Amino acid sequence: MAFSLLFTLGLVFAGPAHAGGVLTHNNNTNNYNNNNKSNNNNNTDNNNNNKLSLHWAPFTFNAGTVCSVDAGICHSWLHMVLMATPSDGNVVQSLVGGGRFKIDETALQDGRSLTFERHLVIGACSRTNRSDCLYLGPSQKYDFGWESQTQMPLTDDGVPSLPDGLPKSFCLEPWMVAGALGVRGSVATLPLTCVDFRAPELV
Repeated sequence: MAFSLLFTLGLVFAGPAHAGGVLTHNNNTNNYNNNNKSNNNNNTDNNNNNKLSLHWAPFTFNAGTVCSVDAGICHSWLHMVLMATPSDGNVVQSLVGGGRFKIDETALQDGRSLTFERHLVIGACSRTNRSDCLYLGPSQKYDFGWESQTQMPLTDDGVPSLPDGLPKSFCLEPWMVAGALGVRGSVATLPLTCVDFRAPELV
């Protein structure tokens, strides 16, 4: 092998601060539907015997807004984690991914690249319930993140207030290409998946 394998295969354990779900997630209720796991990998092309599939990492979706009255700024963020699983178990091959996203009721637009988290895993479990696990086989772990800053308007008394138009939901439609298997084959996708933002927090 041309380079040293520096990663240890293992399970991803997501903390309670990232409690979430698959396909549609509400941060206020932390409702994860295990029945959606069957929809989590319906995403490979059929043109290659060695297929690539994508899977959401359960319990990892997180979206929120924190507003600083002193700074007069609101910071909004979104974090989603997924795993890419080649059917032949070759997790050291080159993968390239991205996604289309929309915020609230806006149109879908192309987003940034998926970020490789430098983890090789075999699945994901909830840290609060390690008996609830999704086993996939050797996989690469990726995330998609988004963030924005919004200035807080001042009231007539000069006090910063919550701005209109803070994000309420974020939807992502990810894709991944396995370069080593050929660009025309091995394209994996997941259906549009949405995360609800928690109510803004004032600090």
